Amino acid sequence: MHLPRLVNLSFLLLTFLSNDVVTSVALRGGGLDVKLSTQVGRPFSQELIGDDLRRLWSTGRFEDIRVEAAQREGGTAVMFHVVPSPALRLRDVRIEPSSYTLRIKPAEGTPLNRMRAHLIAEEARTQLESHGYLNPRVDFDFVPVAKGLADLKLTVHAEDPVHVKRIDFSGGDPKELRHQLRALHTRRIAFWKLAPVYSEQAVTADLARVVSLYLSKGYFDAQVRVAETDFHGNDVRLSVAVDSGRRYDIRNPIFCPDLLAERRQSQREGILDFDVRARLDGDEMNTSIQRGRAYRVGRINFTGYRHYGDSTLRREFVLNETEPFDEYKLRKSIARLNRAGFFEPVDAKDVLLSPNESTGAADVNVRVTERKRSKWSFSGPVGPVSLGGPLQGALTSRVPLLPTVTASLSLIAFAHPVVPIASLAVKKFMPVATLQRPFDPGNSWLSGFTIAPQRGWQFSAMSYGAAQLRERLTPLLAGDRELVADLPVTIETRSGERTMLCEPPKMRFTVLRNAAGFGLQVLTAIPSL
Repeated sequence: MHLPRLVNLSFLLLTFLSNDVVTSVALRGGGLDVKLSTQVGRPFSQELIGDDLRRLWSTGRFEDIRVEAAQREGGTAVMFHVVPSPALRLRDVRIEPSSYTLRIKPAEGTPLNRMRAHLIAEEARTQLESHGYLNPRVDFDFVPVAKGLADLKLTVHAEDPVHVKRIDFSGGDPKELRHQLRALHTRRIAFWKLAPVYSEQAVTADLARVVSLYLSKGYFDAQVRVAETDFHGNDVRLSVAVDSGRRYDIRNPIFCPDLLAERRQSQREGILDFDVRARLDGDEMNTSIQRGRAYRVGRINFTGYRHYGDSTLRREFVLNETEPFDEYKLRKSIARLNRAGFFEPVDAKDVLLSPNESTGAADVNVRVTERKRSKWSFSGPVGPVSLGGPLQGALTSRVPLLPTVTASLSLIAFAHPVVPIASLAVKKFMPVATLQRPFDPGNSWLSGFTIAPQRGWQFSAMSYGAAQLRERLTPLLAGDRELVADLPVTIETRSGERTMLCEPPKMRFTVLRNAAGFGLQVLTAIPSL
């Protein structure tokens, strides 16, 4: 039996009475009505008591559970002693030290107990592992702030993150194989190399992509494994052994562009389940597609927002109720919601689909977490202030009755703008009061403006035009490849089932697109300097 450590399991079980009958069952300390597997008149069983403990713990209503079993006349009496959790609501999650970048997003007002706190701490630990921290530990504690209200304090114990400094491949073309890496890919920013962080999940995912490459080329017996993991301080070197096996010359090979096009058509029809399987029979590959039933969009529900109206969130959605359930439109809607910047980034864990086979409708439940109402910032130029911007400190807060509008008070120093008409030159210090409504994809023409009386109407006009130009052209240059998920294809081979990933096609003119996107960001940033 595996239960969290905070449960106190004190068994006084008479194991030699394995054939005893349960004479009484009592639950003391809590008024919760729970149907227990341990029943009067049934044989005494430690396994059933373990099931009851898990059931009681899963309710989240108790801080401590203790079980006693004692011999009585005619059998065994079982007593469950429970300690109820205090009735608390969550105000905020505090992470100490605060330097750890964790995305913990329980909504304010969430019921708080030790079970939920344990789950939140486990989520934090999982995120730390994905960030390269080996064997991290996260402790939690409740910090009362008012009657029935508390903060959850997470204390992180972790060493410095581990980075992957080098990956050596034995077998195959190292350059081609490194091109398949995603999580373990070394990124470049100007003249700097950013080494990827190490985690077992990242290694497993990238090795699966390497296997997929060999499967796409007809090497159905390919084996890829980590031969050696060599740690040196906070760096790790991986040695990956690749055995491609023989290449099969087959007829009717898997053609990913056609499969991706068929999946897209199925998505337009509202089909959620699109399963592709292939079977290798001799020198022929037989591919079959299994489609689930078509669904229409039922209710689109949002939770976690308090200061924004429901219409603010719905404007970002291009997926509408009652229409065919298009998964691509759902991904695009979530991307637009994230672009608006009102909430913490929404990912797959925050979106829950609830299909109903009897009605053919699928509900969408989206959990959002509002960003903090106020923030402060301090920035300075890199290079000349005419190009890098002035020295500036600012306090920013949402306007109470207009949550999509922010008000800020800035102190600008030593500003010598490259475009004088767009701003005022500042010899020393100048306070600036600003009202801003960031660009909102769901209300595009009525957003993206900044009003700063001290900087004149020219600044407001140019900043509005720059925001509209940047926010409308950037998605076109970036393309929609990020909105299209890989399509897994299960291949049945002599050595078992293997998974090949059909990736969406690469964008044309990628280098030119990236260069144009960078130039657009620089060009549209000039009016705000």
